[in-house]
Amino acid sequence: MKAMNIKVLSLGAVDYITKPISPAIVRARVKTHLSLVQAEQLKQAHVDLVQRLGRAAEYKDTDTGEHIVRMSQYSKVLALALGMDEQRAELLRQAAPMHDVGKIGIPDAILLKPGKLTSEEFDHMKKARHNWRANISKLLIAIITTCAYTCN
Repeated sequence: MKAMNIKVLSLGAVDYITKPISPAIVRARVKTHLSLVQAEQLKQAHVDLVQRLGRAAEYKDTDTGEHIVRMSQYSKVLALALGMDEQRAELLRQAAPMHDVGKIGIPDAILLKPGKLTSEEFDHMKKARHNWRANISKLLIAIITTCAYTCN
C-alpha cells in the first residue's frame, strides 16, 4: 500500500481517498482543496491589481512603459544575484511596476514639463507622491503579505 501511495503522489496526485469511504473525510478534503484553489485565485487577483496599477502609470508618460518592463526584469535579476529565492524574486518582479504609480496623482502640466520645475511644482510633486503612497501603502502590504503567504 505504501508503494502505491508514493507512486500516485509521484505521478502528480495531490491527495487520494481510500476505501472504505468516509463522507466526513471526503467533505474535509474537498473543503481543503477548494480553499487552496481560492487562495490561488486571490493571489492571481492581487498580481493582476498590481500589474494594472503599474500600467495606469504608463498612461501618464509614454516613456514609462519600456522603463517599467526593464526595471521589473532588472529587479528580479538583481534579487536572484543577491541570493533571493526564485519565488520571492518573481514577486518582486511583479510588484516592481508600482514604483512609478505615484505619477497618477501628478498633473500632466507638471509631469511632462520639459524644463526645470518651479519650487511650487516640485512641492506639488512631493505632496502628490506622499499622498498616493499613504493611500496605497496598506493595500500593498495586504497584497504582498497575501502573495507571500499563498506562495509558501
